[in-house]
This record gives sequence, structure tokens and C-alpha cells, in this order.
Amino acid sequence: MQGAAMKERHVMTADRRALMWKTIAVGYWGLLAVTLHTRAALAQFSSGSTGADGPLVFYAPPPISYSTSDVGMAFDSDRQVTVLFDNATGVVSEWDGIKWLVRTLPNSPPAPRLGAAMAYDSDRHVTVLFGGQEALSSEARSDTWEYNGVSWIQRNPMTSPAARYGHAMVFDATRHRTLLTGGLDPSTGLNTADTWLWDGTTWALEQPATQLPNLVYHAMAYDAQRAVVVLPYLDGGYGGVFRTFEWNGTDWIEQHPAHVPSGPPVSFALAYDSARHRTVLFGGATPVSCGPYSCGGNTPLDNTWLWDGIDWSMAATGPARSYGHMVFDSQRGVAVLFGGIAPNYPNGIPRADTLLWDGAAWALAPLVGPDVTFDMSAKSNGVWNFTTIGVPAGVTVHFKKNAANTPVTWLATGDVNVGGEITLDGQASGADASGAPGGPGGYAGGEGGRAFSASGSYSGMGGEGPGGGPPGGSASYGTASDCPKAGATYGNRRLQPLVGGSGGGGGNSTDDADGSGGSGGGGAILIASSSAIHLTGSIHANGATNSYGFAGSGGAIRLAANRIDGAGTLSVAGGYYPYAGGCTAGAGRIRLEGFFVSPQLGNYPTALPLALTEPKPGAIRITSVAGQAVPNPPNGDTNSPDVTFTSAGGQITIALATTNIPAGTTIHVRIAPAATDVILVDSSPTNASGTATANATVPPGVGTIQASADFVPAP
Repeated sequence: MQGAAMKERHVMTADRRALMWKTIAVGYWGLLAVTLHTRAALAQFSSGSTGADGPLVFYAPPPISYSTSDVGMAFDSDRQVTVLFDNATGVVSEWDGIKWLVRTLPNSPPAPRLGAAMAYDSDRHVTVLFGGQEALSSEARSDTWEYNGVSWIQRNPMTSPAARYGHAMVFDATRHRTLLTGGLDPSTGLNTADTWLWDGTTWALEQPATQLPNLVYHAMAYDAQRAVVVLPYLDGGYGGVFRTFEWNGTDWIEQHPAHVPSGPPVSFALAYDSARHRTVLFGGATPVSCGPYSCGGNTPLDNTWLWDGIDWSMAATGPARSYGHMVFDSQRGVAVLFGGIAPNYPNGIPRADTLLWDGAAWALAPLVGPDVTFDMSAKSNGVWNFTTIGVPAGVTVHFKKNAANTPVTWLATGDVNVGGEITLDGQASGADASGAPGGPGGYAGGEGGRAFSASGSYSGMGGEGPGGGPPGGSASYGTASDCPKAGATYGNRRLQPLVGGSGGGGGNSTDDADGSGGSGGGGAILIASSSAIHLTGSIHANGATNSYGFAGSGGAIRLAANRIDGAGTLSVAGGYYPYAGGCTAGAGRIRLEGFFVSPQLGNYPTALPLALTEPKPGAIRITSVAGQAVPNPPNGDTNSPDVTFTSAGGQITIALATTNIPAGTTIHVRIAPAATDVILVDSSPTNASGTATANATVPPGVGTIQASADFVPAP
């Protein structure tokens, strides 16, 4: 149906932050009011993008088929790229400081080979690879390969170290040799303690006066300023001693620092920071047991330690990681760490992200998957004007909300390709009383009630948003009557205005325990292209499901382009509440506009098909409450309400202003106090000047206020 023939429910809430009031004293109220931010409607599938923000490009992580904890890395200082070798497949990827690029090579070392080691020979301009375990037969290798940036070439020296895996290699630029130590020798079943040097022609076994401990899955770094190779190691594993050795070209010299890395760790990453003249040790795990081959680690560590040749000192922490691989990018002045095991090992999750150390802090490489956060703080209205948009497979895009918590609006002049995942899901509540936030443009769950013994009430708070679930309000919990306290469906099928999902109500407390907070509603996103949207991945703005608290409702997804194709999926499902026999919060809405829309697209719930004529967007703003002006926009700090007032008998007047809403339309006001169920009030009809008022009797306490209207939108 066209807009002129439809009865629409246009939900006018303001800037997506909660309308909350806080008791100052008996009879005092504080109110956070909200303002709706709208945007001109699309016309004839022109996105309206100016292209001023350029292309939006996310980058996929390197393709690792087995485990990111078992790769080889080296920094090619001549070509200024980090070389990563997937031991499982033999695929080479290179990091250029911005993204990973997969290299197509004529040949490569046979794979799979686990536990191989690599180092870059800056004299001969090649990356050297040695050994590794043949995964299918469990036999170790003793082959030597060199990569010159174009192809791998196998070397056949007269002398080689015995077959091994889990060894370490580093290039000693002062002595012009690649140094190899340790590893597991399968012929003996034991870790080794030997030292080998590669000159580009043959391997030579060294006979240092100081014998190293048996080593496996360790790391080394070349300190260019002091011309030594640094080798830290936990000797003896669990209950052992953390030792620091340095190679001076002829012997290993043990150092005796006043401090050692806490843990102490095994399976850490190591690299020399030539910009700040420190050896950087990151992560690893505290060993919990030792067998004949290696020491297993428990939860990965997040510590960064720096070695200056005299002592170890702690620096900033980062994302916990063990078995990561790290090199120093001397061109860009950062350490590059890839992969490893995140908590909890041995049931941990291999990571495929790229972390950068600038000498002060760790940060994820921007726009590089698998998990990328799009920061909305630069745009107060949430609107970006791109040329093209690309989200490749293997990338999941999350969002950091802006201050106004607006929906996401991505406009593009050219093609939009979504092969990965875009997620605007609400967050699930935890076991405490805090309400969980919604996705961008979505609303938070209500806070759970405080213990009756402390508050004198069992009641929680209503979920935020126009469809927020009412709070639990009695000592009973988990009954069938709790199901409506999940977020409800609201708004109109045309998604005018674009609005996210509402939060679930806060659970009631018991005599001695707080109730659980409600879960957040799904966010809202508009992606529009003057060309085409190709969707082979997924976009979802689901309400949150959790075993605590009431569920949030689904959000909103709107796609508009001349062509929308692909077999991807869209979802704005409501969250599930598992108690009282189970119930599901209201689903959100999906709208697809295009001259061609692929029938292979999977969407839940079913999307509204193409609409050629757009109605003018309407808006409602709460301008004053009890005679006090509401800030525009409000600051959103529930600990410092935007408006506080005293009302004798609880009677207040709410003033509203409207835009593009026909005169005579009745405005509906929703008030959700903490201690009682929701109060619904119809205001006086809006007049020709676009103003209206509502009168309500409200109790003291904390709550929310929203406004909505039923009207036929003008074309």
C-alpha cells in the first residue's frame, strides 16, 4: 500500500537515551527527556550521499586454516612488510601497515608443517624457514627454505640441524648469521638445547661454554643497539625459574635482573623495539602442568614487559594472549602481534586479530578483522556520506555509539558489498541489577529492583524505549505474567522514523537480593546506495537474550538501492525470556527498497517490499516538564538529571512540539515510573502551530517518558 492509504504508528522518541528521573527527596523528580533526530527521506533510490567521507573499507584477517597459534612470522625490512606463513596450508600473507594481502606464489614449502620457525636475513634479503612437524604423519622436518618476496626456494646444505619443531630463529645482524635454538627432537622425544648458525650456504653447530636449558616453543629477539640476541625462558616449567640469556656471538651469558615477568610465563611473544631500544615480551600463560614434551598453560596473560639489558620492567597491559607471534615493524615504529590463544586455554579460542604496540599501549589494527569496531562518535547525527562500502567475509563489524545514541546511517554513491557480518544486537543483562544497553539507536533494559530489605520495594524499572517492558513489581518471580515485561514491537512498517528496539523490564527483587536488569533492544541501521547493495553475509539487530532479566525487542534494518541482491541474511528478532514457560520479545522491522530485490535473501521477520513514494518524516519533541525547559539534546546522565521538579499531588504538565504531524492528531505519552506499572496519557490534539500538552499524575521516583502518535504521513 502507498503511504496516503495507510494508517501509520510513528513512534517519536528522542535521542535514544533513557528518559529517567531520579528521586531527590520525597516529592521531587528529575527527568531526562529525549528528542527525535530525523533525516530527509530517500527519493527514487538516490542515497543522497555526497561522498565526502570517501570509501569505507574493512579488511579481512589473513586466511588461517588450522590455528592462529601455529604460524611463522618475520619482518622483511627491505620490502617493509610483515611476512606470515600459515604452517597448515603454506599460504603467505603480508602486512603492509594497513591490511593483510594474500600472496599467490609459484611454489611453497610442503604443508601442513606445525611448529616451524622463521627469521629475516637482511644481508641476503630473504626470509629463512626451517623444520616443523608434518601434521599428518607426526614426523618432524629438517628442510631449509628461503622466501625472496617472489617465490620460495629450497636450500640443500651439506649440514643441517636434526629434524625438529617448536624451535626459535632470529637473525644476528652483527655476526651476519641466522641463529636457531631448541625445539623438540622426535628421535629422542626430548626438547633440545643446541645452538645452530645459518650463513646462507650451510648450518654450523656451535659449542658455547654455557649450555642452554632444554627449550621448546620459546622466542628470541635481536637487540640491535647492544648487538646481542635475547632469550628469556621459564626453565623447568611449572614451579621453575625464569631465566634471561644473551648471545654475544660466541657464548650464552646468563643475566641476573632484579625483576622478572610475572606469571612467570611460557609461550609468550617477543620482539626487539628498535625505536625505543627495548626487547618487548607480551602475554604467554602461567604453566599448570608439565609432561615430557611441553608445559601446558592456563589462562593467557595480558602483561607487557620490557628488557633494557639490565632489568625487566612492566608496561601497559593488552588483550590476554598466549602462543602469539610478534615482530617489530621498523618502518612504522610498531610491534605487530598476530593471533594466539585467548582465554581460556586449553579450551581457549584461537584469535586472528592484529595488535599493534607503539611503545605506550596496545591497540587493534583499525578496520582489520575479524572483529572491528566502527566508532560513531565523530558524527552526532549518525549519518556518513561514503563513496563505496566494503565488509569482506571474515570481518564482523561492531559499533561504538555516539553521544546521542542515534541509529547508524551509511549512505553511498557507489556499490555496497557486505560479505561479512554487521551486528547491532542489544547486550544481554548480567546477574546484577544493571540494565544492559541496546545496540546503536536501541534502548537499554530497565534496572532490577533493589532488595526489599534495603529499599522497601520489590519493583524494578521499566525498560527504556517506546516498547519497553514494564518492571517486575512483586515478590513473585518467574510466573507467566512476567512475559509481557519483555520488549514489545512498536513503530511502523515503513520505518519512518528509523528507531531501534526497546529494553526489557527490570526484574523484581526478593527480600534479600536485587532483581536482574533487563536486556537491551536491537539497534537500527539504514544502508542506502545510489548503485547496488550486494549482501552475501549478514546484518542483524536482534534484541538480547539472557538467562537473567527480561529480553529486549528487535531493532530495525532498512536497505535502499537500485538493486539489492545476494543470498545473505537479515534479522531483527526479539530476545528470548527462558522462564515462565518461555516467551519471546517483540521482533523488529525490516524494509527493503530496490527496483530488484533478491528472492534469495533470508530475513526475519519478513521485510516490507519496495515503496516508491516516501512520506515526510514526522517528529515530536518534549519541550518542557512541570514548567521547566528540557535541554535539547539532553546530556543523558542519569546521575545528574536534566530536569528536577517538585509537584504537589504528583500533577504535572508536559509540553510537546511536533513537525510534519497533521493538526488534530492526538499525541500519546508513555510514563514508566520505577515503582508502578506504565502510565499511558493522551495529550490534547496537536494544533496548527505544532504544539500539544499532556497532563499526568505521577508518583515520586525514577522513570522514563516517551511520546508517540498515530497519523497518516503526508507524501
